[in-house]
Amino acid sequence: MRWHRDLLKHSSIYSLGEILTRLTSLLLLPIYTRYLAPSDYGVMAIIDLLIGLLAIVLGGGLAAAVSRFHFDYEDEASQRAVWWTGLTFVAVVGGLGFVPSWLMREHLADWTLGESVNQGGWFYTLALGTMWLACIEQIPMVYLRVRKWSGRFVLLSLFRLGLNIALNLSLLARGWGVAGVLWGNFLTGIVLATVSVGMLAWELKRFRFDIPLLQKMLRFGSPLIIIAFLSLLMHQADRWILHRFASMSEVGVYSLAYRIGQGMNQVLLLPFASIWGVMIYDVAKQPDARSVYARVFGYYTKIASLFLLAGALASRMLIKIVATDDYAAAGDVIPVILLAYLAFSWHDHFRIPVLLKKRTLSMVPVSLTATVVNVAANFALVPFFGGMGAAWATVITFATFTGLGLFTYQRGERYPYRFGESFAVVVGMAVTYGICRWTTNGVDWQSVAIGGGVWLAWAVVLFAKPAWNFWKHSDRSNSTPTLGSTVSAASQF
Repeated sequence: MRWHRDLLKHSSIYSLGEILTRLTSLLLLPIYTRYLAPSDYGVMAIIDLLIGLLAIVLGGGLAAAVSRFHFDYEDEASQRAVWWTGLTFVAVVGGLGFVPSWLMREHLADWTLGESVNQGGWFYTLALGTMWLACIEQIPMVYLRVRKWSGRFVLLSLFRLGLNIALNLSLLARGWGVAGVLWGNFLTGIVLATVSVGMLAWELKRFRFDIPLLQKMLRFGSPLIIIAFLSLLMHQADRWILHRFASMSEVGVYSLAYRIGQGMNQVLLLPFASIWGVMIYDVAKQPDARSVYARVFGYYTKIASLFLLAGALASRMLIKIVATDDYAAAGDVIPVILLAYLAFSWHDHFRIPVLLKKRTLSMVPVSLTATVVNVAANFALVPFFGGMGAAWATVITFATFTGLGLFTYQRGERYPYRFGESFAVVVGMAVTYGICRWTTNGVDWQSVAIGGGVWLAWAVVLFAKPAWNFWKHSDRSNSTPTLGSTVSAASQF
């Protein structure tokens, strides 16, 4: 089907852009960690949390609303009204939100960063300006997605990345520290907002603002604010709680570990998530759709676990390469974050029924419960275990999020998941990592060789037989295998 091929093509291009962005960020860590102390990383993590929360509230869910309402109209004038209305709203509301926040910048700095952080008010000035520009920029970027201009989207994203890196590195080299990063982000935001809004204005031409349409879009987007707000708290509230009970340096070490763990997850697994998110609707038309979903979950778990085991085994060596000794403790936190994100990624599989039936409102209680668990777990663990406690609180949070999602979304549904087999693989790899962790120091090449041998053994155990079966099936087949036949051929796990 042509539409299906187009969706896969565009999803793949978007994935390429995201992977390049994440990979570049990881490769630049050796430079950033040599110019920024752990306490500097902690300051940026706290600022990111508060600015992210404000951006969600001020955005009003309009980014999702404009893409949804664009397809409700076929005439060009109505579609133009959708985009101009959305852009105008986020620009005006973002500005209105910027002014009081800026007036309170010193109080925000003292409350979130502490009075010991110099220039906290100036840091928030730059961060708030960047937030306002980001709210504006997101509307033109969504427009590129809706128009399926994936090439332009990726080029603009890579241009942003390159400009941001160039500005940040040049200012860090001048000794500007946190201010240099924030200035680089702010200047990049000015350039990208100007270019993207100019591009959108050129495409839309005549301005049109529609108040009744805005009211409809706000009703659609308001529930999404709640989900996004809770999601951000679920992912980042631990930094603020850690700051309450530990030093800013420990917040920085934990933030670096979290960033690397999250980045590994996205670099390795984002291509699958992007494509699978499209294919679930096509698979739903097959008579054995539920069996396909269950089999893909099994394959995903084994492949993802294998990749993340590699990241866990290499974590301490990676920190030694990319960061100074001040960040060494992050090497032991990364594997826990990787385990947490494996649990989090299962949610994408278990939510398939509510996506197919458009019952997305049922996702709100799940997100709310997981957020409450996150806060409670962090307050219980962080005072005693610091950053490692925050990491295990993340595991508990994401496991709750996914488990409750499975119970809620698939009530009355029967998907033949082979949970016993999948959990056995995860537990087996966790035990393998634990043995390697306590019998090797993890920071010399002998330890890397042992870890590589263990990883290769797992790869052979999991994939030698299905790879052989798949090869035999492909050799016998005279036609291109379908998704169903491919799944059947590789099902001998």
